[in-house]
Order: sequence, then C-alpha cells, then structure tokens
Amino acid sequence: MARGLVLGVGINDLPRYHNCPFYSRWKGILRRCFGERDDSHYEGCQVAEQWLRFSAFKVWMESQPWLGNHLDKDILSPSEKIYHPETSVFVPSILNNLAIDRPSQRGDLPVGVSRTKRGKPFMARVHWLDGSRTSVGSFDCPHEAHRAWATAKAGVIRQAVDQYRTTDRFDERVCTALLDRADQLAAT
Repeated sequence: MARGLVLGVGINDLPRYHNCPFYSRWKGILRRCFGERDDSHYEGCQVAEQWLRFSAFKVWMESQPWLGNHLDKDILSPSEKIYHPETSVFVPSILNNLAIDRPSQRGDLPVGVSRTKRGKPFMARVHWLDGSRTSVGSFDCPHEAHRAWATAKAGVIRQAVDQYRTTDRFDERVCTALLDRADQLAAT
C-alpha cells in the first residue's frame, strides 16, 4: 500500500480536516468500495476518479443537503455502482431505505415474499414508513404475493415522496426517480 493513501486509493489532500463530517463520509464511501465488505450490496462499487481526492468530495458535499441525511448512489440510477457527483445524492434515511433488497435473506423467493407455516403457502409483507413490517396478505403462489407486495410498496414510495417534498431542501430528481420506481412496481 502506498504511504499516505487512504485505503490504498484515496488522497487526503486536506489533512487538517481529518476529523470532520466531510472526511468521515468520504472515508465511508472508500471503505464500502475498497475495504473489506460485510455487505454484498457494495460488491463491485467504485468511486469516481475525482472523488479519490478528499478536497473534491468535500467541495461537492458542502453544496449538498448532507446534514442528517444519507449518501445514496443508486436512487437516481438504480443499477449504479459508482459514487459519482452526478448520480450521488444526500437523502433522508426513510428514502435511502426504500430500495433495500437482501436476496440472501429471502432465498429463491421474489422480493417481499416469504413462506408461511400454515394456511396459504406464501405471504407478502411490506415495510411501512414508520419502520413496521406487516402482512399484505397470504397467497397460493409466490407471483401473486409479489404482485401484492409491489402494489403496497408503490404506495409506500409515493407516501415517502410526498413527505420528502415537504422538506426545505428536496431534490426533484429524487422525487421523479422514486415515482418512476413506484410506477414500475404498480405495473408489475
């Protein structure tokens, strides 16, 4: 590893800012992309070349509504694997958590579907904005359960966008991307 590099790739060209929220967020994306991964969600993730310099990331972050928000790389571009100024955005945690999908936890079933122990064999469950997770219903086949989940999830996304639009610094690009996702789910 080269001397002075952060995780072997990042250049902290503003060392006096070593203990600040900007540095912490910058190092966090470097860790997700170049550190040991506990979460396969970040497998294959990269950082845009200009953001390998802390000063460039700091300038970008200072212009964003970062305080209390989470950095997201894939709301604007769902398959995005690169942290980049044009596709990364700071959003409230409620929006950042909308698209979490853990394939390893659901096995071979579609998103939002689990097996039941009695009654109809498949259940659709959705996470509501308050963090609770409740059943949308029980179904005979996983595709019916997934369709019910998708309809409910589309409603949750629309509700989240409505809430987000009441904040003082919402990003219309985020609203459009999430509403497009809701429309896709509703058409499932």
